[in-house]
Amino acid sequence: MNQIFVMKSIAVMALTVVALPSQAATSTQIQHCPSLSDFKEADEDFRKPLVGTEGEWRAIKRKGAPITRFVEALAITDGSGVRFQKCTYQMSGGAPLDVHYAPGSDEFKGRFVKLPLDQPAPWIKEDGPWGLIAYVCKGENHAPEKCTFTPDKALPDF
Repeated sequence: MNQIFVMKSIAVMALTVVALPSQAATSTQIQHCPSLSDFKEADEDFRKPLVGTEGEWRAIKRKGAPITRFVEALAITDGSGVRFQKCTYQMSGGAPLDVHYAPGSDEFKGRFVKLPLDQPAPWIKEDGPWGLIAYVCKGENHAPEKCTFTPDKALPDF
C-alpha cells in the first residue's frame, strides 16, 4: 500500500515538473531607464544590457557631449497594448539623447510592457494625438531608476 502511494506521488510530481514551464523561462525582470552613472564615455554610442533578460538599451551619442540630466520616459498605448518608446536625456549644450529599449527575445519583440499603474507611481497618463494615450515619467520629479516597467509578451502575428 505504501509503495503504491509513493509511486503515485512520484508520477504526479513528474507530470507537474513537465507540465509547468520553468521559472526562468516565464519570469521577467523589472526594467528601468538607465541611470546617469551608466553613461561613462562621452564619445561612444551607448549600450547597456537589460536586467535578467536578453536585449539592451541603445542610443547613438553625439560626440563630445556628456549627459547632464534625465528628461523623461515615454510609453504609449496603440490599441494592442502599452509599448515602451524611449528614455530621453539631455546632453551638455541642451541636445536630447533618446535611449531605446531593445528586447532581444522574440517573445518581447513588440516592446509591449506593463506599467505599475496600480500604485503611486511616477507614470502620468496624458492624451496624445489621434486618440493615443501616453504614459510619461518626468525627470523633474523622478530619477530614471523610478521609471520602471515589466516586459510583456508580444501579441501573436495574424
